[in-house]
Amino acid sequence: MAKSFEELMSGVWKLLPLEKPERAIAGEPVFINDVMFTLIHDKDIDPERIFLFASFGDMPRDRTVEVLAALLKENHVGMMGDGPGFTISPTTGKVVYVRHIMLATATPADFASKMCYVAQKANEWRKTYFLPEAPVSTARRSRFARTTAHL
Repeated sequence: MAKSFEELMSGVWKLLPLEKPERAIAGEPVFINDVMFTLIHDKDIDPERIFLFASFGDMPRDRTVEVLAALLKENHVGMMGDGPGFTISPTTGKVVYVRHIMLATATPADFASKMCYVAQKANEWRKTYFLPEAPVSTARRSRFARTTAHL
């Protein structure tokens, strides 16, 4: 018998410094190191998959083409999973990382590790946009740290 999404999330929450796994189970956003995650598991859409969404933040106003090229490269070589994961939200315009994880093979330790890795990459992107030199000022970076808008 396949483990349930609720079981998995309860195990993940025991490993992460977070409270109330029922928030994630209900599809509410949760934060790890100032990075907003939304986890979606809908048995009617796909009972086998969990969709992980992480908000990376706003696209910079400067060097947009270079930043998009860096995101495409990161899609190919830097992020976990098969296939591209970065997109731009049609609702907010923010860069979002999306990944599906198979419920049957997910373990709490692996899932928690993936979330922490994505949070670390989001914070790296907010500082450098995955470019060799950061294209934004310190003032702009501090605004990202305060961002808590939904996807």
